[in-house]
Amino acid sequence: MLFLKRVAFGLSKNKAALACTIFIIVVVLAAVVVPMVSRYDYYSHDMDKKFLPPFTGGHWFGTDEFGRDLFVRVWYGVRISLAVGVLAALIQMLIGTLYGGVAGIFGGLVDEVMMRFADVMYSVPNLVIVVLITLLLGNNELSVIFALSLTDWTTAARVVRGQTLVLKEMEFVQAAKVLGAKRTKIMLKHILPNCSGPVLVNLTINIPSAIFAESTLSFLGIGIKPLLQALELW
Repeated sequence: MLFLKRVAFGLSKNKAALACTIFIIVVVLAAVVVPMVSRYDYYSHDMDKKFLPPFTGGHWFGTDEFGRDLFVRVWYGVRISLAVGVLAALIQMLIGTLYGGVAGIFGGLVDEVMMRFADVMYSVPNLVIVVLITLLLGNNELSVIFALSLTDWTTAARVVRGQTLVLKEMEFVQAAKVLGAKRTKIMLKHILPNCSGPVLVNLTINIPSAIFAESTLSFLGIGIKPLLQALELW
C-alpha cells in the first residue's frame, strides 16, 4: 500500500506521467473490451461492404478488401501486440534477474564464465536469433514469445549483477552470512528485492522493444500467422 501511495503521489505531481498512464490504461482497456462488445466479429466479412471509408455504415475505421471491420481488427491487433510484448518482457526480466543474481552472488569463476556467455549472447543480433527460432518452431504466438524471451535479457542480467556485487558487501548481507544463511537464500530474500527499481525500469524498456521486434517479424512474413495478425499490419 505504501508503494501505491508513493506512485499515486508521484503521478499527481507529474502531469505528463499522469496523462501517459491514463492513455496506456485506456488503450489496454479498449484492446480487451472493444473486440468483446462490438457487433462485428474479427473474422466476419461482407463483400458488399468492402473498402468502405471511415465512419460509414457503422464502421468507424471503414472496412478492408473483404468487408471486414477495421476498428475491431485494429483493437484485436493491439491486444495481440500487448500480450506478446508484455509476456516476452516479463520472461526476459525473470531470466536476466536470476542470471545476474547468480553470477553476482557466487562471483569468481562462476561470475566470469556466466558473464562471458552473456557477452556472446549480447554480441549476436537479436533479430538473427528470433528469426531462426521462429523458423524452427513456426509462426504462432508461443513461438514468437519464446523467441523474443531469449533476447534482451542480457541488459537486465548486467544491471542485477552490478547491483548484487554492491549489495553483497553491505552490512545486512554480511550479517545474514554470519547467521549461516545460504547464498541462494541471501540472493532471493535480501539482494533481488533491492534490485527491483532498476529491473522495473528495464522492463518498461523491453516491452516496446518486444512489440517492435514482433512487428518486424510480421513485416518479414515470419511472425504471427495471418489469421492473428497483430497491430503493425493494420
